[in-house]
Amino acid sequence: MKRYLVLVVAVALLIPATALATPSSNASRDCTTLKAKMGATAFGKAYATFGSCVSAMTPLERMNATSAQELCATTLGKTHNGVMFEPLYGSGRNVFGKCVSDKSQASAQVVRQTRPNPARSCISVRTQPKNAFGKCVAKAAHAQTAAEDSAARLCLTEQTLSGFVTHWGTNANRSNAFGMCVSSTAKSIEHQS
Repeated sequence: MKRYLVLVVAVALLIPATALATPSSNASRDCTTLKAKMGATAFGKAYATFGSCVSAMTPLERMNATSAQELCATTLGKTHNGVMFEPLYGSGRNVFGKCVSDKSQASAQVVRQTRPNPARSCISVRTQPKNAFGKCVAKAAHAQTAAEDSAARLCLTEQTLSGFVTHWGTNANRSNAFGMCVSSTAKSIEHQS
């Protein structure tokens, strides 16, 4: 039994932390970042529980992971800025996994960093009764999540078009293309509403 436990621990230590990331763990990170931006009180008004925030963010993270998988599947064995795909992500059996992890993390980071604070849009309501502020924050947070989900769906469709990565990617290896598309498209959707 002790040998089995030692073996399990040894194998767990060999697995990179990024390989353990799931859409729900990434959504949890999104909610932690959002809670820090908003403050605990405003976050509590927007989401009944931390889990409800994670539930709202998980679909976006699933689409982020799907996008990363599709982009990596289409680029495996091709060149990127004159460099073969495999050397960009190392060599061996986990080249695809490294690519997916890189693209998924880069896109999620862009969305996290550019996501506006729903409480800021409700500052003018602060002088009214507290209930009005809470309702405003909740409405703004849910509208923002809906806009990001809609944007992610549009970007998943758009990424099948030629030039998607070149158009949207802004970092060195353009791994943030999906996140840049989602962030920009979500802002456009929110402004149209």
